[in-house]
Amino acid sequence: MMKNELSINGATKKKIVKNFSLDVKFESRKINSKLKRKIKMRQTD
Repeated sequence: MMKNELSINGATKKKIVKNFSLDVKFESRKINSKLKRKIKMRQTD
């Protein structure tokens, strides 16, 4: 019983970590695109 619970917890933790890293990658991409836009705007001024 305990072993099963532990393995399930481990699997969900791995899933959460995977999703979290994907979210972080997506967020950093968004931030990068925002920064690039700002730089472009500055260059056109």
